[in-house]
Amino acid sequence: MTAKHAAQHSKKKAPAQPSIDASRSLMQSESACAPANPQGESHAGIYLQRAHMTAFGRFIDRTLGPFKPGLNVVYGPNEAGKTTARAFVGGVLFGWPEARGSRNAYKPRAASREGSLLFCDAATGEVGRVSRARNAEGLIGDDEWLAAACGDIDRETFQTLFSLDADELRSLEAAPDISAKLLTAGSGTKESPAHVASALDARIAALMSRAASETESFPNLKRELEGVKERLLETRAQADELKAEDVELRSLLDDRERLQRELSTLDSKIEAMAACKGELSRIDSARHRLREEMASAQSELRACEADARAELAAYAAIPRVSAEDEARLRASLELLSEQEDAAAQRLSSAREAYEQARGFWEARRDAATQAEKAPEARASRTAPIAAFCAAGLLAVAAFALALAVPDALPVAIFAMVASVCCVGVGALLIAKAKPTPPSSNVDVDSARATMVAHKSTYDSREGEVMVVADQVRASLARLGFSSHVVTARAALRELGVMHDAREAQLRADRARRQAQAEIDNAGEELARCEAYRCECLKSVGLAGDSSFDDVEAAAFELAQKRANLDERLEGMISRVGQLRQILSDGERASELDLLKTQRAQIITRQTDSAHELVRLLLAKRMVSGAIEAWGTESQPKVYERASHLMELMTAGAWVGVASSGSDACAIDSFGARFPPRLLSLGTCQQLYLALRIALLECAPEVGTAVPVLADDILVNFDDGRRAGAARALAELAQSRQVIVFTCHKEVVSTFTEQAQNVHVLDI
Repeated sequence: MTAKHAAQHSKKKAPAQPSIDASRSLMQSESACAPANPQGESHAGIYLQRAHMTAFGRFIDRTLGPFKPGLNVVYGPNEAGKTTARAFVGGVLFGWPEARGSRNAYKPRAASREGSLLFCDAATGEVGRVSRARNAEGLIGDDEWLAAACGDIDRETFQTLFSLDADELRSLEAAPDISAKLLTAGSGTKESPAHVASALDARIAALMSRAASETESFPNLKRELEGVKERLLETRAQADELKAEDVELRSLLDDRERLQRELSTLDSKIEAMAACKGELSRIDSARHRLREEMASAQSELRACEADARAELAAYAAIPRVSAEDEARLRASLELLSEQEDAAAQRLSSAREAYEQARGFWEARRDAATQAEKAPEARASRTAPIAAFCAAGLLAVAAFALALAVPDALPVAIFAMVASVCCVGVGALLIAKAKPTPPSSNVDVDSARATMVAHKSTYDSREGEVMVVADQVRASLARLGFSSHVVTARAALRELGVMHDAREAQLRADRARRQAQAEIDNAGEELARCEAYRCECLKSVGLAGDSSFDDVEAAAFELAQKRANLDERLEGMISRVGQLRQILSDGERASELDLLKTQRAQIITRQTDSAHELVRLLLAKRMVSGAIEAWGTESQPKVYERASHLMELMTAGAWVGVASSGSDACAIDSFGARFPPRLLSLGTCQQLYLALRIALLECAPEVGTAVPVLADDILVNFDDGRRAGAARALAELAQSRQVIVFTCHKEVVSTFTEQAQNVHVLDI
């Protein structure tokens, strides 16, 4: 049996033992319904002494008490906090109420709920405190006081039997059923025997259930065992299938290896073809470029030849000289040119000196002549004045014409220019009209002698220039120049033309050689490209003259072939994986042995379930016997005690309480039975009060320290029945602490009149 199944068995067997204990305890509580203190003495065990509300509802730091053992009556007007006090005691013991819907949770506005209860041992005087702050922290206090306070009851029992109000007295519906509540109160066990019986029935039903959640039920175990048997039959067929699949796997592995080799070879071809395509594209681009370069170089060569022919035609009549001859001729011509320049410079200096001397002589001569003709000189000064006047008139006329006629601007400009010319003429006349101081004949003769001397020098320089020119022509003739070249400067210019002709020839030769070299280089590179292209094509199995389209077609064919191989290999690999998984599962599972083990486990679980069913049936029989024994022996005593209390409260109008199925009924003085729904509200409350008091008296060991809290439960009783109820509660106070909350003074008076040792508190 697996751990899970064992845990389930242990969980479902748990109620069996308490049921046996409950049945035994029932046998020991047959005489438990007798009053605890027949003499009328008060309860003398552990009792609630004080209740301190640190924060609860609208109360902050509020203490209730001290309470006494036995009967306590707490009086206070409406809204004094009586119901809050009852809720506080239950909240401390069993947890604060949850805020659900319109339910009052008694939460303070500015704090969290907190409080404590002080219990006192009447025998020793020892005091213990239990407290609660948050529900999650639980009840806080010493273990012995916690056990004494509420260790043997739960919230449901407290609310049903210990915390009473007028609404609670209308029924006992808070308990699952009245018999279970009676057993819980009267047996003295922790678990209700009725609850245990229900749990046993549920577990027995689970063992016989077909629900999938009940894995240990007999139908499910049977179905699981049949499934294992069917799978055992299938294992033989699966073994045969595994053999055939193993043969298929070996064949597929061989085929896969062959396909992988083909794919590897094909991948190499595809890679080579792709590389060839790339190289071919690059080579074709280079071929195209080289062909364009060759065409461009040939065109350039033709252009160079045409340019050379045109340029050389211009120098066809020019003799050719070498660079060495040109250098020698240039040196000689530069020397001759320097001689010509020196002679020309000397001639120019002599000419300038002669011109100055001549001018000086003429000036002296004119001055002497003007001195002799003074009246004529005065007359000559009137001409400049007339010129200046004409210039002024022309300027004024031009300005007026420009202002009056905008289109006459050119005429005005011409008049202005004419006036400027008149001013110039006047100035020149004034200069010539200046009187020259009279000179002597000696000055004129001296100036003439100087002029003659300079004229002689000038004539000699002219002869020298002619001699140099003859020498230059003779030298040029010796150097081979033609007769029309008569100066060294002209010879140098002709030598420059010869130099340009030689340079033009050299440039034409260089251009032709460069163009031809480019053509040759492009041709060689093109030949290498063609050879490399042919080699690339042959490396992939194509003809050397194949085109790029042929290469693409071959690459597409290889790609198609590889795609087909990939598809075949993918299907083969998938099938190999499936077969390996199947064979691996078959080898790893050892399904036959596993199924045998499962079958043995299921049989063991069936045996365990059968043993558990036997134990559950035995426990159910024992619990049923105990319940039946209690029903025949103890239950009548509870109803007998309830009947006495009912007669006491109604002054003999109702004389008995009896069980009626799942509820109780009241018996009148004539012996007629009435269910609660046919009773008045007061009588119905008296019936359920009698039952609760009887239950508490018949279970003296249950909740001994928990006070019975009654919140205005007598409001619907008349005076006579209120007195009877007070006497009934006084009898209960002989064995338990009873705290009655009321807002009616007549209720307080009733208790003080009908009972002894009543402790009255005001709130």
